[in-house]
Amino acid sequence: MPLNQVWRDGWTHRRAGFWPDEPEKSLIRNRCRELAAHVRQEDSSRLISYAALYGNVGPLADIVDVLGVNSYYGWYDKIWGGKGLQAGTGTPKEPPVEREPIDLAQMRAMLDKILAQKTDLALLLTEFGADSVPGFLSKTRDLWSENYHADLLNAIFQLAKNRPQITGTFPFCFSDYRDPSKSPNGYWNELNLKGVVDCNRNRKMAFNTVAKEYHRPAQAKNTLPKSKRNHPEF
Repeated sequence: MPLNQVWRDGWTHRRAGFWPDEPEKSLIRNRCRELAAHVRQEDSSRLISYAALYGNVGPLADIVDVLGVNSYYGWYDKIWGGKGLQAGTGTPKEPPVEREPIDLAQMRAMLDKILAQKTDLALLLTEFGADSVPGFLSKTRDLWSENYHADLLNAIFQLAKNRPQITGTFPFCFSDYRDPSKSPNGYWNELNLKGVVDCNRNRKMAFNTVAKEYHRPAQAKNTLPKSKRNHPEF
């Protein structure tokens, strides 16, 4: 969608706090600077943001005001290797005796590298999560269970709290939805199952995890980088 059309559609929308600048694409630095300058000329009241996939920030971190990171550590790094899959049965396998561990070491390393290099940049976690089959509960926190999904989100919330430069979190997503790219594998059945509610809006365990986190009283400390604190959006 052309940027001018985005501006026309969102100019007066009270929830449009940022203008996006080509998320998840590698562009020539000069072209990015031209786009950013054009955006600021059209509307200087909002910050410019960019979402980087798995920390592949590139040159845009030096151009935008707020950086987002989309990553699914703790999920795709496990199931891409076939862990937790039982193709063709439509039902989850029996969980192992031990609890499924949640390993976010790669995510911590990725974020710490970005934050060390960009000390004056506000950072958002703009996509993270896991798929969970509605109604599949597991005392051993098996993959694809509501338990694993909820605990993974909670672990990432805690990770973010330990890094003051991270100013916001956006778990993906609110509701399960039809997604033909999710071919049947025993769990997926052309449905993306990352929602905190299912397709009928029944709440999963992850809903309570997110609600509990976002109902916490706001901290008095302003964690935005100093260069952003006087911006009209804040």
